[in-house]
Amino acid sequence: MPESGSLPDGWERAEAENGIPYYINHHTEKVQWDHPHISEVLRDTDGLNDIRYAAYRTAMKLRAMQKATQMNMVQMSIVKQAFIDMGLGETQNSSTLSVVELESLIAKIYCLAHHQTTTLNPNESANVSISWLLKCLDSGRSGSVNVRALKVVLAAMCSAPLEDKYRYMFLQAAGGQVGLEHRSCTQLLEDLILIPKHLMEGATFHSGDLESATNSCWSSAHIEPDEALNRDLFLSWVLQEPRCIVWLPTMHRIASAETVRHDAKCSVCKIFPIIGLRYRCLKCSNVDICQSCFWTQRTLKNHKVTHPTKEYCLETTTGDDVRDFYQQVKNKITRRYRHKAPKKVYLDYPHADEKFKRMPECSLVFRDVHNCIDTLAARLREIEVTDDQNGSTSTPHPVPAPRKIKSPESRQIVAEIESHEDPPVNTSKGALSPRTPAGLAASAAEKRLMEERLKTLEQQNAKLRADLSRANAAAAAAQSSDSLSQSSHHISSVGVNTLRQEESIKMGEERESLEEMIDSLMDLGQTETEDPDYPQSDLLAAAAHVGRIMATIVDAVEATQEQLT
Repeated sequence: MPESGSLPDGWERAEAENGIPYYINHHTEKVQWDHPHISEVLRDTDGLNDIRYAAYRTAMKLRAMQKATQMNMVQMSIVKQAFIDMGLGETQNSSTLSVVELESLIAKIYCLAHHQTTTLNPNESANVSISWLLKCLDSGRSGSVNVRALKVVLAAMCSAPLEDKYRYMFLQAAGGQVGLEHRSCTQLLEDLILIPKHLMEGATFHSGDLESATNSCWSSAHIEPDEALNRDLFLSWVLQEPRCIVWLPTMHRIASAETVRHDAKCSVCKIFPIIGLRYRCLKCSNVDICQSCFWTQRTLKNHKVTHPTKEYCLETTTGDDVRDFYQQVKNKITRRYRHKAPKKVYLDYPHADEKFKRMPECSLVFRDVHNCIDTLAARLREIEVTDDQNGSTSTPHPVPAPRKIKSPESRQIVAEIESHEDPPVNTSKGALSPRTPAGLAASAAEKRLMEERLKTLEQQNAKLRADLSRANAAAAAAQSSDSLSQSSHHISSVGVNTLRQEESIKMGEERESLEEMIDSLMDLGQTETEDPDYPQSDLLAAAAHVGRIMATIVDAVEATQEQLT
């Protein structure tokens, strides 16, 4: 087991019952599985999210993790030798290693690498590497790691030519056989995709649709899925940079260009010289862009992101300059690049994107909602234009005829209300908005007017109730006068009946007048509520209250008529 190595101040390394290491932060009194250096690297890589291209973003994150574990100082020959010394050949790839065996293997790898590179810190690098491998290969911390996946991840992160890594991965996935089975190729891609997955980039490279990538490999080789794939066909496919593993060759290009100095100045940020990857525009003259500006899509006044560009990992030669100049002149004259499909930087293959084409045009999951609205609006306009051309007209909504108001008092009240209606909303300059102070003042005046009308109606209600009480009292007095003579009784009965008839006629007229007033107010309120900009919240509340009072008066009138009849 490797020693604890150097930890930040306040941190302590401990082990669980199954031997899995974890780390205690005494400052915050918290416990975590990841080594503090791993957590720090993952936090630092969040700043790389400004990179607009997923392949470069993932490659830069992987390069940062490779330096944190110092696997860039470990040669592939050392990794092979360590597995051979532990008796883990190609035929034992289906077995698993415990945490103790994993620690022993990693300690041996870094110990052998330390003999070749004295700047490597074997203890600290071993602990950081073990924490990273457990995060990728045993995220559930069960205490066991698959040997095949361990070999693939270590081969991807160690220092070796890209083609040598692919050969080693093919040998481990084939299990010592000459050909690679279809299922074994999918398992190899699943092991590789664990790296970007734990760098928070797994969904970008279709980690859930690796079967399509394997199918494209067999299709490019023109063999049936049940046939085995030989090494040459596999290499010819992976060297075309399939989408699911494009981040691996991209990391190799970034690593090879880290210390390269180009004798050119960035046309965007004006840095000189350009260090790292250099991008030359094949449309604009004398436009060179550094990798930072290119990855974040920073452009010039005349240069666009859609212009064809060429990437240089090493310094350019005279032949490169001549060829690029010829391509620039050709693009300026012919401009054929505008009509050609952009050259793919990686091998494309059929995957879940084919499902998107079968989705409805206005699917809210994969389409923009605004595009759907525009599409439906365009169709509606086409239908309306077609109807107009065919001579069809839409039937307007029927407008109810105005109710006839018989009572002069009712007509006077309705005319007074209509005289105080708000004018139509004027959108011209200088018009009063309902939300302006002038508009609010007008609304307040209307509210006061409605309160005065409400007070008048309440007084009329009180007067009608008093008349009703007098009529009831007169009826009761007439019924209780048994001591009167026959003639007097007859005269009194005639007087009472006459009074009842007069009161009944008066109540009927008042009832009709009130009903007409209620209907007029209801029609007026309905007409005004159809205008959404009409400032009438207080006005309508007052009108509703008036309506309720009128309904009470009508009920009282009906009750009086029943008693009188």
